[in-house]
Amino acid sequence: GVTDSSPVTSVDSEFVKTDGPKPRLMPLNRFVFDPSVPNLEDMKLFGHIESLNVWDVQDLKSKSPYYKQEDIDYLLNSPDAAQETEMEIEINSQFGIDNSGIDTGAARWYIYNLWFTFRVGGRQYSFNARYHKRSERVLWITFNNYPKNMKPYQDMKLAYDDESFLGTGFAEMLHIAQKEVSNNNNWRTNNRNYAMLGAWRIDPESKLSSMLDIFPGVGIPARKDEVEYLKVGADLGYSDRPDQFHMAIAKERVGVDPAMGGTGGGIVNPKRGIYSAAGTSMVMAQQNNRNNLRTGDMRSAHVKLALKFLTMYSNFGIGDKIKKYGVEAEKLKKALEMYREGTLGLRLRPASASANKELERQNDILLSDRVERFYTQEAQLVQAIMAQGISPELQKLYMDQLLGSRALMQALLRNFNKDNTETILPDINSIITTVQA
Repeated sequence: GVTDSSPVTSVDSEFVKTDGPKPRLMPLNRFVFDPSVPNLEDMKLFGHIESLNVWDVQDLKSKSPYYKQEDIDYLLNSPDAAQETEMEIEINSQFGIDNSGIDTGAARWYIYNLWFTFRVGGRQYSFNARYHKRSERVLWITFNNYPKNMKPYQDMKLAYDDESFLGTGFAEMLHIAQKEVSNNNNWRTNNRNYAMLGAWRIDPESKLSSMLDIFPGVGIPARKDEVEYLKVGADLGYSDRPDQFHMAIAKERVGVDPAMGGTGGGIVNPKRGIYSAAGTSMVMAQQNNRNNLRTGDMRSAHVKLALKFLTMYSNFGIGDKIKKYGVEAEKLKKALEMYREGTLGLRLRPASASANKELERQNDILLSDRVERFYTQEAQLVQAIMAQGISPELQKLYMDQLLGSRALMQALLRNFNKDNTETILPDINSIITTVQA
């Protein structure tokens, strides 16, 4: 308040900060999984480790009614770590946060959030459990409450492998190529150093061997002549073609080399790799390098995540969010009910990298020219149909051509993702009515 006569007043009101699914990124060192299984869906057990401070442990009872008070009291008396990990300390230090002591949040408890399947009597059941590894306590275990035994995890990896969940990293793929390039460079350096070496033959009874120190080179005691220069090495010259060969192999191995379809006449500037419109279209449509495959995997993972959200909303409800859709709210509610019952099918696919803005612009330009020619052709057919003295047979032929060309143009527009074709193509119903009358 401003003065003593106007005290501060407050009103308590409840509100929901998070409504619906909220995805979070999970560090790999907190993820529990079997690395020998390539697919996450095929793992019998996986989960993640929750790092809790003292206040999080005290608040476990409000997070889930399955926690027992005696388990919480036991955890509070025996933390897993006296301070944060080195990574947490480094992050907190950037924000000036200094935690020390158990009561101030430095201590850590690690609770395992596990999801696993178990087969009993020929039936497979899905469970969710909370486990404390240090005390070997199962804090609680329940059936999977998500619809269709869905797991609330979705991997979005940049590399998928048929042998391991972790896949093969770039360092593993390229260490052979890096070793070859390094060896080639060392061999060329050794060759130049050896070519600089001069061997001098000096009579062993000559005092020059004790008076001279020849560098780069070496003095060899001999009796033929007093002093003689011997050529012992030949410089093979410098050529990086072997390195370029191994680097090209490395690019193909990791998939960062340009697509072969765009390396021909579509290049405007070959030194910089700039493609023309036709070259860009060809490269984007080819999609044959590893980066494109990785992009497709990431988009596929987002589609899977969206399907999981859709399954959650259809089974758990959309809550107050339904009010934001206004008159469409009832339709959305009915669609979610039909999806839950299995009477509404939704087919979602990841978008291809070739469907980008640049290609859309090029397609629209090409399509506008084709539509303009269609307008001209249609006007000519209408004039021919309305001409005086035209025979009924020829008039019917022109009418069929008019309808057929319009149907073909509708299909073409839909192939170019133009759904509302009626706004682009002129209405010919009045002309047909006039001719038939």
